[in-house]
Amino acid sequence: MAMAEKTVLLYPCPAVGHLNPMVQLAEALVRRGVSVTLAVADPPDKGAVLAGAIARIAAACPSIGVRFLPIPSCEGKTYSHPVMWIVDALRLANPALRKLLRSFPSAVDALVVDMFCIDALDVAAELAVPAYMFYPSAASDLAIYLQVPHVARSAPSSFKDMADTVLSFSGVPTIRALDMPDTMQDRESDVGTTRIHHCSRMAEARGILVNSFDWLETRALKAIRGGLCLPTGRSVPAIYCVGPLVDGGKLKENDARHECLEWLDRQPKQSVVFLCFGSRGTFSVSQLSEMARGIENSGHRFLWAVRSNLGEVDLEALLPEGFLERTQGRGFVVKNWAPQSAVLQHGAVGAFVTHCGWNSSLEAIMSGVPMICWPLYAEQRLNKAHLVEEMKLGVVVEGYDGELVKADELETKVRLVMESEEGKRLRERSAMAKEMAADAVEDGGSSDMAFAEFLNNLGTNNVKSGPRDTPLVDLGGVDIREYLAGLVLLLILYSINTQKTRANRAMRSRVVLYTWMVRGHLHPMTQLADHIANHGVAVTVAVADVPSSGESRETVARLSAYYPSVSFQLLPPPAPARSGADTADPDADPFITLLADLRATNAALTAFVRSLPSVEALVIDFFCAYGLDAAAELGVPAYLFFASCASALASYLHIPVMRSAVSFGQMGRSLLRIPGVHPIPASDLPEVLLLDRDKDQYKATIAFFEQLAKAKSVLVNTFEWLEPRAVKAIRDGIPRPGEPAPRLFCVGPLVGEERGGEEEKQECLRWLDAQPPRSVVFLCFGSASSVPAEQLKEIAVGLERSKHSFLWAVRAPVAADADSTKRLEGRGEAALESLLPEGFLDRTQGRGLVLPSWAPQVEVLRHPATGAFVTHCGWNSTLEAVTAGVPMVCWPMYSEQRMNKVFVVEEMKLGVVMDGYDDDGVVKAEEVETKVRLVMESEQGKQIRERMALAKQMATRAMEIGGSSTASFTDFLGGLKIAMDN
Repeated sequence: MAMAEKTVLLYPCPAVGHLNPMVQLAEALVRRGVSVTLAVADPPDKGAVLAGAIARIAAACPSIGVRFLPIPSCEGKTYSHPVMWIVDALRLANPALRKLLRSFPSAVDALVVDMFCIDALDVAAELAVPAYMFYPSAASDLAIYLQVPHVARSAPSSFKDMADTVLSFSGVPTIRALDMPDTMQDRESDVGTTRIHHCSRMAEARGILVNSFDWLETRALKAIRGGLCLPTGRSVPAIYCVGPLVDGGKLKENDARHECLEWLDRQPKQSVVFLCFGSRGTFSVSQLSEMARGIENSGHRFLWAVRSNLGEVDLEALLPEGFLERTQGRGFVVKNWAPQSAVLQHGAVGAFVTHCGWNSSLEAIMSGVPMICWPLYAEQRLNKAHLVEEMKLGVVVEGYDGELVKADELETKVRLVMESEEGKRLRERSAMAKEMAADAVEDGGSSDMAFAEFLNNLGTNNVKSGPRDTPLVDLGGVDIREYLAGLVLLLILYSINTQKTRANRAMRSRVVLYTWMVRGHLHPMTQLADHIANHGVAVTVAVADVPSSGESRETVARLSAYYPSVSFQLLPPPAPARSGADTADPDADPFITLLADLRATNAALTAFVRSLPSVEALVIDFFCAYGLDAAAELGVPAYLFFASCASALASYLHIPVMRSAVSFGQMGRSLLRIPGVHPIPASDLPEVLLLDRDKDQYKATIAFFEQLAKAKSVLVNTFEWLEPRAVKAIRDGIPRPGEPAPRLFCVGPLVGEERGGEEEKQECLRWLDAQPPRSVVFLCFGSASSVPAEQLKEIAVGLERSKHSFLWAVRAPVAADADSTKRLEGRGEAALESLLPEGFLDRTQGRGLVLPSWAPQVEVLRHPATGAFVTHCGWNSTLEAVTAGVPMVCWPMYSEQRMNKVFVVEEMKLGVVMDGYDDDGVVKAEEVETKVRLVMESEQGKQIRERMALAKQMATRAMEIGGSSTASFTDFLGGLKIAMDN
């Protein structure tokens, strides 16, 4: 049966800045199959701007039903503030709104009201129509407004009397009292009491749709959803971030292209400063004169939409004498209006001087243009604080809160954004915001998913609109109490039966995760298993005893004790095993033998799965990808678990289809262009890919990559914010042209605490407790890295010279002629006195701690004393640094770590590289000292720390309820549970 079309009535405030985003919301709902009617209050005494906007809506929305609500004229009445006219007009429109709701032939699934139409909630309640609020501004503003009733009541005086007093609100930067909206400055005035009343009612809505997106305002949304913005005990409405909802800037049919766009076509890329201040942004002649001098003195190209508070715009009279002639060619001035969205999307625009209206701010974000913030009225001063201090997408024009912004100030800020290093960082941040905004509204993006959640919730607990005395249910004379008692009993019996059925299925059903005996793979797979088990699914981790060692059983037993909700099964090694068996081929390549052993373990895996009562799915480590063949033989649905990053996965999928005249090893530092990832120097590929193409190891690797491409569903230990380009490329099937794209589940970061080693753990953590915040450099290169003795001495000298405190985990080196697989095996403690320079430990005593083998890496990184991480760039270590917010100094050792270094430094901007890692010799002490000082002392280091703090925040958000990884994991579990229920 087809799902009935949902019907939604949207009720905007009759103001241009509110009408436009509500129309965008209407169009978004129509694209999702919703029947939408737009109810527009139509006062007879509306101004010309509003009349034009309403006329455009009526003409331009053929897919939306537009109904005008006639209301009596307010002419002759006097109002203390323009907002009070709007409030009065909307109050007078309530009878027409009630009549419209009653006129629908069938149930209205929802009434969505603008924030200014909040008293229409009473009409919705009267007619039993579910009511939602649409908030067209920033979620950060919403967080403040939800708290305003309490803050305003508890403040010692009205905001207008508090001037520069700093106000603290949960989820947002501190706000000066004078930056609160003018309508709220005087809590005793009629407009002040009205607006505070509006704010107090917002949480009465069943849900709030916000014109923003999760990535942009994580902190504010977390505060709202966590109940921090409402009085204790008051329920929080559902929050749906459905933005950015903005005009796309595309020309309508028969529209002529504005002449300013033709002028922009002739300007260099990112060379033009665009000045535009919205439909109400007007200035005095004195201010226009200062602006003209400032933009002229800056020497930069500009496009300026000029409005005057004198009404008709006469450019010659308003601007300084000779200004238009002197700036002819490099400047273009238009009267009143410019096609703002189209201008911002033009490649020639490099900065935007804006009033910080939220529509304008979102248009800048969607275009990737940094902002010079000059707030004028309403909530624009709040938006300025969010954009500059929280989002880092602009700078502020000082003096906006005085009588006049001087020419020198505008010139300074234009030069800062267009010329300086800080301006470059703003452009980079704006480019990232543009990318994340686009991702949010794409299929599967956070805003798309919020729309889906909103639509899914429509109609629940819904009744037909109409008079309240209409009986809801005709029971044919049956006593309502008897009817309800019987219904409750039936529900209880159904619930008990359902729980028993599910329990029986859970006892029979199981998911098997398959990995191998290497920590970098076993550890994240165990975290995944624990995550699945915590959601009520029975899990067994089957571990291939490859490479086989005497410690395998002990390792599995230890994991079983640490994770009691997960079962572990050690699969026997294939015969002959590599661990010293007499029949093993001593000349065989270790890597080929490793792949062969893992492939040979398929027999043990198949036998084990068949021994279980019921297995609903196999989740296979990517290094065990030949296990996909076992799953096909068993007829069990299979998922691949890729424990490294999405960028590496995109690379591995694409490399087999790349064509070049020479091998990768002959290409040196030539850049490889792989879809969805930053260009990679060929020499940074894993060592096995640098061999000649006719080598067996190379052929085996390519065959292995081809096996990866067979996977129809892949779980990746990453999160979408961290690698949006790679994730999108894989989902779009770009790395493997012409082949079906795998279904991708980003379920990370899967990071757990270290288990065991309590004595060593306590020693180093106690030492860290005595160090100042962010003062310690932590050096740790993973369980399998081997640093030669000569290199250890250079590191020691560099650390000592840097003068910074350090914590260093030193592992005993592996002999140069040892089997390369030896680095996968356990090693004893390092002999520090013989490995490090003479006297080093004595000279650095107090400011340095050296551990001979192991450190509790997760706890060390999370400790507030840790300020930098010198790492081999293994993906587990990288994620641990990201979730702890610690900048990285990247020193890759082997395997895919060199690729990870590229992604971390060039794409994610979360670290710097230790130059010389790819030389045949050693990294010199001078380089160690330089990079430690760079991260710990320099402005660049500060920028990396800020970027890392954001990454940490986004990693946390991804794993929270409603976060991208939680949603992806829920999607994955949904598939498992469907299989179980069937």
